[in-house]
Amino acid sequence: MKHLAKVIVFIMVTLLGTAMLVLAQPEVYYIPLQYFTYDTYYQQNEEDEEDEEKRSISAYHEPYRPSVQHTNRAMGLFESRGATEYISLIPPQIVTVLDEDDRWLLISTYNGPMWIYLDFAPTTYHLEEALSRHGNRVSVFYMNLDTGFTFTYNPNRTHFSASVGKIYSALYIYTLAEREYITLDGVHTFTSANHRGGTGRIQHRPFGTQFTAAELLGYSMRYSDNVAYVMMAQHYNHPYFTFHDFVEEVGANSDMITSLTSKNIYLADAAIWMNAVHEYLESDGRYSEAFRNDLIATLSLIGSDNYDVASKYGWSGYAFHDAAIVYASSPYILIVLSDFGWEDPGVSFGHFARIGRLFEEFNDRYFR
Repeated sequence: MKHLAKVIVFIMVTLLGTAMLVLAQPEVYYIPLQYFTYDTYYQQNEEDEEDEEKRSISAYHEPYRPSVQHTNRAMGLFESRGATEYISLIPPQIVTVLDEDDRWLLISTYNGPMWIYLDFAPTTYHLEEALSRHGNRVSVFYMNLDTGFTFTYNPNRTHFSASVGKIYSALYIYTLAEREYITLDGVHTFTSANHRGGTGRIQHRPFGTQFTAAELLGYSMRYSDNVAYVMMAQHYNHPYFTFHDFVEEVGANSDMITSLTSKNIYLADAAIWMNAVHEYLESDGRYSEAFRNDLIATLSLIGSDNYDVASKYGWSGYAFHDAAIVYASSPYILIVLSDFGWEDPGVSFGHFARIGRLFEEFNDRYFR
């Protein structure tokens, strides 16, 4: 047993009731916690020397420089090291560490010494149970963007992409503009050659109406405008940096692309694309704010009553999808691909609303 030492550990968590701990599941992945040394932490807090002195607790008479560990997910309290069932979950707080044993810490609590596990993973069996009611008809990807915790359901099914793919073409065109291959001020004319039915507003405008590339991007994202997409596809597959080149740069499957989108999609590719979209939206790109605003302004099948949602839906025949970034206090990506499109719209929207709430509650519970 090591000498007793007090270590400051920041634990960003949320209160929960008792549940079963699942440390490993076939389709659940977690990026390990990042550790900060004591010295690195206090280089960021040099102004608070008095507080630093208080935190530098000696173990008996030997100077002790504790490490500082930061996590922003719920942590279970266990009665013993190695237990599989936690007693409760603890909220964000500073705790005193009484002992360390590999990835386990013994901490002081109101109920006496309890253990926490640094690789604690949220319980996901209830997510699987809820989604299993839809069988093979739905594929789901969830990723908490602060921690990298990832959950997938039915990842191997291939889906018709519908209009979800329009977000890929938009990201490509914004990338061309950022790299100065093109300008978004270029003007394009709506003609009978690029007329398309289905979703969108430009189809109802008279032939001869002109739009800038920036306006076409807005129509494509906000209204899933088919004409806007066709007009962009006709002009913006740049010879020096083609859409195929861009797909390979992003890391998606270039074998599935057609023109500036993909005919079919599977969950892993959709996840790669949405991570690339998130990266661009969080950059200081010249057009990232406009892109984010368009995605927030469009219809989201997942939706949320509490947070902004930047998303691109797709609905064509049986295909009924949404790929979203939910700006919760700890933001996350949620992608739902399904064949709910053939059902009554009220039923299809109801499925997505319930799935959206399921993951919003899960994210709020574990990742505040």
